[in-house]
Formats: sequence, C-alpha cells, structure tokens
Amino acid sequence: MGPYHVNNFLTECNLPPISDTTLRKKEKEFSKTIHDAAMISCREAQHQEILLSHDSNSQLIYHTIVTKNYMEVDHDVIKRSDSNLFRKNFTGDLLQLHQKHKRSISTTVIDYFVKDKYAIKQNKGDIENLKSTIDAIVPHAFGDHSLCSSWCGYIKDPIGYRHKSLPYGKDLEGVELQRDIQTVFSKFSENTDKLANLCSSQSNESLNYIISTKAPNSKHFGGSQSLGFRVASAISQKNEGRNYVVEVNKNHSLSPGKFTSQQRERMDRKRKREKTKAATPAFKRKRRDKKGSRARSVRSKEIREGNSYRSAISSTDKESPDMEEIPAPTTENDDFTLHLGKTSTVFFDLETAGLGISCDITQIAAVCGTKKISQYVMPLQPITPGASKETGLTRTGNVLYRNGIPVPYQNKEECLKEFIFWLPENAVLFGHNIKSFDTKIIIQALTDENLLNGFKAKCNGFVDTLHVFRAEYPERKSEKKSFKQEELVKDFLGENFSYDAHNALGDVLALQELIGKAGFSLAHLQPHSFSVDFAYQTLINIEISNSNYESLKLLPISAGMTKKMAKPGLILTSSI
Repeated sequence: MGPYHVNNFLTECNLPPISDTTLRKKEKEFSKTIHDAAMISCREAQHQEILLSHDSNSQLIYHTIVTKNYMEVDHDVIKRSDSNLFRKNFTGDLLQLHQKHKRSISTTVIDYFVKDKYAIKQNKGDIENLKSTIDAIVPHAFGDHSLCSSWCGYIKDPIGYRHKSLPYGKDLEGVELQRDIQTVFSKFSENTDKLANLCSSQSNESLNYIISTKAPNSKHFGGSQSLGFRVASAISQKNEGRNYVVEVNKNHSLSPGKFTSQQRERMDRKRKREKTKAATPAFKRKRRDKKGSRARSVRSKEIREGNSYRSAISSTDKESPDMEEIPAPTTENDDFTLHLGKTSTVFFDLETAGLGISCDITQIAAVCGTKKISQYVMPLQPITPGASKETGLTRTGNVLYRNGIPVPYQNKEECLKEFIFWLPENAVLFGHNIKSFDTKIIIQALTDENLLNGFKAKCNGFVDTLHVFRAEYPERKSEKKSFKQEELVKDFLGENFSYDAHNALGDVLALQELIGKAGFSLAHLQPHSFSVDFAYQTLINIEISNSNYESLKLLPISAGMTKKMAKPGLILTSSI
C-alpha cells in the first residue's frame, strides 16, 4: 500500500488521513529496520544452505539464478537444470512424436511416459541406477522386461501383469514407434549426471510472487524509493514467515501488538499445515487425478465441438469447416407507408375458439359507415372454457350457440369469401390490439383457404387503435388506467354508454364511436398503420421461431433465453 491507498483505507474507516510527508518520513525510518531484518534472515538462510550443501556432497544453485556476486561465494557453485524445465522439454519432445504417430501416441501414452519422471526422484544422486532405469522404461512399455529391476510388476507376476496407465493395459507395438521414443529417452539417458541432481526453481518463483504482492507492477513501485524495503520485507517473509512484522516492531522499539501477533501466528500455522498437506502422497494423488479429469474434460469438449475452440484457431488462415456464422436477428420491416387519406375506414373484430393465435375463428364482424357485416363460423377446434366465458359461444355437435341460443353459421371458407366481397376498395381495417392477435389469425385463415391474394386486392393494411391510444394518452399509464377497449369506452363515451362486449359486432360498433369521439387526425393514425405483407411476414417469423424453439428446448437453459436464441434462426441439429 502506498500513501494514496493508506489514506483511502483510513477515510473509509472514518479516520482522519495522514499527510504524504509524514508517511514518507516514517517509511524511511522503518526502511532501515526492515532492511536489517532481511539481511539477518538472509545470512541465517545462507548458513543453513551451506550446511545442507556440504552434508549432501553437492553444491546447489538453480540455473535461473546467476548473480553479480558469483565469485564472492566461498564454496564451489555448480549450475544444475531445473526439474520443471526438464519435464516441459520432455513432454514437448513426446508431443512432436504425436504428430508423426497420431494413432499410437495418444495423450494417455504421453502421460504414461511423463509419469516416469518419478524414476529420477527415486534415484536422486545415483547416476548409474538412474541410467539403467531410464534405459529400461521404453522396452518395458513394449513388453521387453529383460532390463527391468524390482520396480517392474511383470517380474512379480508375469502371468497377471497389466500396465496400469497404458491404453487397455496392453503393451505398445511398432518397431518404428519404439525407435522414435527410445531416441527421446536416449537424449536424457546420456545426461544422467545432470538429471541425478535436478533442482527446482519453485522457491525462486515463490519469492518472485511474494515480491509482486509487496510491489505490484501495476503501481510502478519500481520507480519509487520504497522499492528497496518492499523487496526486503518480501525476503523477510520468505525466510522467517509472516511473523517478521512482529520482530520489526520490536527492533523499532514498538509494541508488537496483541492482535498483530495473533494474526501473524495464525497465518504462519495455516501456511505450515498447507505445506505439510501438499507433501503427502494422498494430496499429490488427488491433485494428479483432478488434473487428469480436467484434461479429459477439455479433450472431450474439443471432440464434440470440433475446431471452434482449438487453441489459436483465430490466427489460422484456413477457416474451420465446423465454424458457422450466427445469423442476425430477424428484423421486423415495419411498413408505415399506408396513405390513409384515400382509403375506406373499416372497423373489424374477431372472436375465436381460444386465446392463442393458432385458434379457429368463431365470429367475424366489420362496419364501414352505416354498412355492417357479422358472420358466425363453425370452428373445427373445440371452444375452450375461457373463450366460451368471454364470448358466450358454445358448440354441441353441429349446433353453435350464443348464450344458449342457436345462431346461424357458415364454414370458414364461405365466411372469408363473403367478408372479402363485402369489403370496400382500398380498405384499411381498424381494430383494437389487432397487431398482436387478430391480424395473425385472419392472415393464417386466409392463407389456409388460398384467399390471401384476393384479400390484398381489397385491403391495403391495418391500424391498431391500442397503439394509437398508448401514444396519444401516455398519462393513463402513470395514472394506472387501463387501455382495454371497455375502459376506454367508459372514459370517453361515459358510464351510460353500454354495448355488447365480446360480441364482435358490438365491439366494432363501440370502437367506431370511440375513434369518432377521440377525433384522431391522420397524423396520429399514420405511425400505427402496417401493411398486409408485414402482417404475413410476422406470422411466418413466428412459425420459424416456434419450430426452432422446439429443437432448442433440449438445452439446459431458461425458456426466455431459448426464445431469444430461436428468434434469429438458431437451431439444434445434433445432440450434445
């Protein structure tokens, strides 16, 4: 934390901030104490390292550490290879063979040979045994156990022995394959003097990480005077643990702090427990199994999803055959080009056998000036209880009833032909909430009976009066007033005006009175008009979306997201 972060923290706690000058002054005072503590811990760590080096008859320094003080060390220094770097190089050589022997060297086989790095750990410091073990690994995998020693399970049980990590537990086969793998192992077999004393740069990386927490690159502490003691504090933490803070306080004649000491001790104990646990065989085995499970999951997904998610796929020149462009969402091309000035205004309404847009028509009515038409239709579908409650229509056998009284009816084709014949030239059909309901139903019925072209010859389009009232009277929404036709009739025509609601003829007569009373001009009506072609295309888009939705329902996602995916044309063509 720098002065800026310290003051932010203090002010968030509702404590007064400290000036930058004071903070930097105290920073300089503490820097010498922290530096001295780091030097003491380094000398102690260096002494312990020298003792360990002499005891093991080897002089260790990681190949990643080469300092200016190379000649100042009072004992011989030998450069050793890093175990992690060896593993990466070894795995890389096997992956190159995978390109040549794709059928024989799978990732499972590569994992099998990489596991043989345990032979290096078991023969640490023993060059001769390590060489003989490495020379026996490849023949062992191909069924030749003449070079094997006590570690080989075949020697203990020649009849029942099976490889634990090779595919199906069987020996590998192929003279050329064995020769190529042996070439890789020979390179390491010839350098067993280096492999027998591999070192690890893990401690170096651990120190680098601690330094990065004290002086993160994003804050550019490298250009400040505080970098020195930040690095010194990281070194102290590495050598002494987090309790170095308590020691620094003591050396600076400050109280170590009860809660400071407790927290530091708690963190050090936790770190020791994690370190001890990480060294156990059970933990390492579990970590290895998790890594293998993740790798198998990734490989499985890559096989199912093809090359789309392959590494660096976007940088390849050749496009992947399984990559397809997601289609853009279907755009609703609203056609607001109706010229209402030279058209005939017709108010119309439908009653249906249900409340969905796929239901049959049961009544169609329209009025143009003083001319009016009303026809009942015998539906092929049963009339739902909800629709019957609204319209009063019921069906028993071949008899259609309204409020219990039989009514004359026609079939759908006859009714639509009579309606088209009745329509005046250049008609524009006005209706309430017809854009989302009535137009879809009548267009579907006309399409089913092959009468759409005849209808288009008489009708120019539609106007939805619901959208007109919403645009011209937006305050009704804030006042929580409804835009239903019954409520609009009460508010504009008065409480005493009564009509036969949910009877198509009664609805259109009331709507004619309502629009006349509202007195909308053509400028008010024009934005809410749309053509017959638009209504037809909307119906087609709904059918396509519904078809796509059925296939996408297999995916484990919400219904809302499924509908959004279905609308632009996405479809599930194969099971996942």
